[in-house]
Amino acid sequence: MTVALLLTLFQPFFQGGYLDPGRPGLSDVLRNLPADERAYIAVAEEAFADYMLNAGDPSYLTFERIVDILRAILYLDGRSELGLLRIAELAHENPLHALEATNALAALANYYRSGGLSSLPPQDLIQRFETYMKNPDLFHNSRECRNALQARLNG
Repeated sequence: MTVALLLTLFQPFFQGGYLDPGRPGLSDVLRNLPADERAYIAVAEEAFADYMLNAGDPSYLTFERIVDILRAILYLDGRSELGLLRIAELAHENPLHALEATNALAALANYYRSGGLSSLPPQDLIQRFETYMKNPDLFHNSRECRNALQARLNG
């Protein structure tokens, strides 16, 4: 799976720059994507490198389209969670691009709040989000992720 393939598959479902969840056929495309979470980590790394780090002129719109696609997959069945987490990690490691993780972290916070299960231990995630909270650009949504996971642990 590559960024180019995802952008091609999902191009018909973008309206005005945004992924339209009501477009006919979208759920079929989502269900037919790879089940292996590692595919989405690779997509996240490729997108961050190609559209943020290595781009002379970063393509924020294209990068956000990838985040939108990963969010739709996350909300369907959670298999892109690690890809969105990788975006947050890359943004934390590259502070000049920290804002690019805002929507990825917001999607994760909504997922965790709505009962979405993580493939990683909650305590490990909480520590990770607390590390991201040290960056002012990542603070709010990282805190929301942490709080959602903490609330689940506290039952």
